[in-house]
Amino acid sequence: ADGQLPHDVRARLATVLAKEFSRKVYVTVYSDGPTRVLRLSEEPNVSSSQAEQSVLDLAARLKQVEGSLALVDASFLRLHGVPAGRALDLYGRTLGGALAAAPLPQRSRRRGGG
Repeated sequence: ADGQLPHDVRARLATVLAKEFSRKVYVTVYSDGPTRVLRLSEEPNVSSSQAEQSVLDLAARLKQVEGSLALVDASFLRLHGVPAGRALDLYGRTLGGALAAAPLPQRSRRRGGG
């Protein structure tokens, strides 16, 4: 007995030690505004599924807001007497370029005395 382990025992020991000392690295990529963020972690990323659900919830809420805005736009058009087929831009003008029946009022500027 020369004190060496048989080849198959050494191979199994090497496999067990490799599994024991190796670490998994979890990679997550997400967007933070215009920046892409690469996150490396030794722990599984459960927040990615939560973030995905959050995005789905926000998308549903955005659809609700979009519907509400459409109703407000329709009410605004009726209030200003604009026919249903025409729409107003942010300045109260019809998209064809003509001014709406009731254009937005102009503010007067006050100058400080001197």
